[in-house]
Amino acid sequence: MLTMLASCYKELIDFSPEPDQNLNLPLILRLNHKDCFLDDQRLTLRYSIAPKDLASFTPYTQFQDYTSIFFEEKELKNNAFNNLGDLEYNKNYAIKIYRNEKVYHFTLSLTNLPIVRVTCKKEVIDERKTIGRITINYPAINSLPLTSFIGIEYRGGTSIFYDKKSYGFEFLSTNDLGSETAKSPFDFPAQEDWILDAMYVDQGRCRNALNFDLWQQMNDSYSAHHYAIATQPVEVHLNHKQIGLFSFNQQMSPEKIGLFRQENAVLYKAFAWNGGPAFDVLDTTLPPPLFDMEWNSWEQKYPSTPKWAPLLKMRYMAVHGTNTAFNNNIAQQVDLDLLADYYIFINLTQGIDNLSKNIIWLKQNENTPFQIIPWDTDATWGRSWDGTYFSFFNILSNNLLDRLIQNDTKQFRAKLKSRWVSLRQNLYTETKLLELIDKHFIPLTISNIISLENSYQQRDINLQKEKTYMQKWLNGRLVFMDDYFNNL
Repeated sequence: MLTMLASCYKELIDFSPEPDQNLNLPLILRLNHKDCFLDDQRLTLRYSIAPKDLASFTPYTQFQDYTSIFFEEKELKNNAFNNLGDLEYNKNYAIKIYRNEKVYHFTLSLTNLPIVRVTCKKEVIDERKTIGRITINYPAINSLPLTSFIGIEYRGGTSIFYDKKSYGFEFLSTNDLGSETAKSPFDFPAQEDWILDAMYVDQGRCRNALNFDLWQQMNDSYSAHHYAIATQPVEVHLNHKQIGLFSFNQQMSPEKIGLFRQENAVLYKAFAWNGGPAFDVLDTTLPPPLFDMEWNSWEQKYPSTPKWAPLLKMRYMAVHGTNTAFNNNIAQQVDLDLLADYYIFINLTQGIDNLSKNIIWLKQNENTPFQIIPWDTDATWGRSWDGTYFSFFNILSNNLLDRLIQNDTKQFRAKLKSRWVSLRQNLYTETKLLELIDKHFIPLTISNIISLENSYQQRDINLQKEKTYMQKWLNGRLVFMDDYFNNL
């Protein structure tokens, strides 16, 4: 804990105390109404600023009374504008804080990414939310921070055991877990539930964001709406500790899709390999549960009371339907245009964990077919679910897709082939896909947050090396996929 002596006006000033009753932390240095966030172990301050604002940066500056602060030997005026000159990323600026003839030394560094700080009095744990406060500092010079009470917990299955945890949280209107409220960080559509994804296994720290971006761009007049979550890379502080790069993600929730108060809508998530999400087994002697929200590795996300009949009907047709019944009726059960897009998308990106588990199935009403939605796509672009390298010489499928292709149901093979050719002429050109990779790597590289995270966690993530690997992998994957679809 960092402390320093005070004058008679204050007995003690503590740089890193426990949060107060409203889960706020004391002011150290504030620039343009945004706090510089402290890491008290490394004596560093971190500030978010857009590239266009680095030149002749003249922020309105605030710090505690009876204190003097020097930036690079220049004394700052409190509650006033101070010209800090032309600033740079990846540079440590010396900050000296004087009080009562004592001096404390810090360094200030800048990032192009938003910074999220979560403050909690109690430890964050799994499956029981802790009350906290979130503050989001945006890079834009005129954007005020977003701050709110939240209920936060660890999230994930195997990822719960990683050194770097992912978090799920909901916005609250008060410090009461029952006061859920919707907010719109980063101008995303307002909703209650959000994720801070640690991306621990992803060596590129952007696969999910890249894939959701690509899936969204595939949305056109050919197929039904492509639901994709919005993502934003952020740096995260937990109380007085910087904990690295995260992806601030929407939840693919009923709220996100707009299902509330929709009669007969259902939303299911497949969360494990075993039990039937690959449409390979269905035990007809065991009916779905009457009261449980989980069944055969599926979780019902909407409505709030069990409603398994639509999924049972679709699964029965896919698993036990005769070829004649399957060919005649599966299009009423599943949106085949969207499923064709998903098959192409998952095979291009080689989502080895996304054809049984990590899929969301949506049925808007009793008269519409199921729509497929991707989820948790970090095992892609040449990496497996555990981060190991994965060859591009394979085709991914499941029993539902196998039946559609083998039977050529509703001319499904021709549908796949023509859609692949169309995409390869537009969105799936090598040039555009390489540009998309660059789009997601460049902000992370500018921030230098991976170098900081490597030092914190004793890891050796190399973004440039990973980007080069993904680019080379893509080249081979496209050749392989062209050959596959040409011969389908």
